[in-house]
Amino acid sequence: MMQFLKSLFGLTFFLMPLIVFGQIKGNYTINGTIRDKQTGESLIGASVSLAGTNVKAALSNAYGFYSITAQAGNYTLIASFSGYQSDTFKIELNKNMELLVNLNTFKSQLQEVVINSR
Repeated sequence: MMQFLKSLFGLTFFLMPLIVFGQIKGNYTINGTIRDKQTGESLIGASVSLAGTNVKAALSNAYGFYSITAQAGNYTLIASFSGYQSDTFKIELNKNMELLVNLNTFKSQLQEVVINSR
């Protein structure tokens, strides 16, 4: 009986790291800058998120730099900023990566508003 317990105990210590580490996926980071496509100006406060995940969105800083971390996998990254067309990127996150984003301004024009007084 004692020999059986020793064998079971030894087997448990041998297999436990394999089980634990086999379930851990690596976390990787996507970073880069977000800029205006025409002027190259940094877009401060632009939003970057991974669609369909619980990963919190990131905002670009004063230099247009952003960084977002998630587990390995396939994602759709969405970059957006007020007054600009959002852009999406299909990415396979299996290593740390840099993604430079250039957003286009909206090309729509506003309609003329006429105000009359009586």
